[in-house]
Amino acid sequence: MRLVSELSLAELNELVRIRGEIEKLQARMAALLAQKPSVAAPRAAVRPVRKARGGLTRIAAVTKVLESAGKPLNTKEILEGLRAIGKTIASPNPQKSLGVLLYGAKTRGLFRKVSAGRFTVAAPPTVPAAKPPKARRKAKKS
Repeated sequence: MRLVSELSLAELNELVRIRGEIEKLQARMAALLAQKPSVAAPRAAVRPVRKARGGLTRIAAVTKVLESAGKPLNTKEILEGLRAIGKTIASPNPQKSLGVLLYGAKTRGLFRKVSAGRFTVAAPPTVPAAKPPKARRKAKKS
């Protein structure tokens, strides 16, 4: 790296010109950031998980409605049951949102589709009874 005293007049003039351009760009950037604060701090891509209001999650509320009905229900009937217990699904189309919830939960084994559009609570998985351990044979001594 050379000292400033070693630079030619043309090189010094070039450095002054570049420094001026840098200052102009920094001023422009500061003005743009003042206009749009969201550019400086983008929102996180992952939304935080909200806790359920009223003590019940959507899945728990749907489970409660299906268990209290005692028969398979379609999405419209489940929505009526949810409204009866004071739980709503905030969506432009709550019936579709409920369908997504049911089919997603079905893959996890929480609900069972019994016919076209009718669901019930899946039976809890049965745990097989423990088998008694087999008797070990004693090793023969040679």
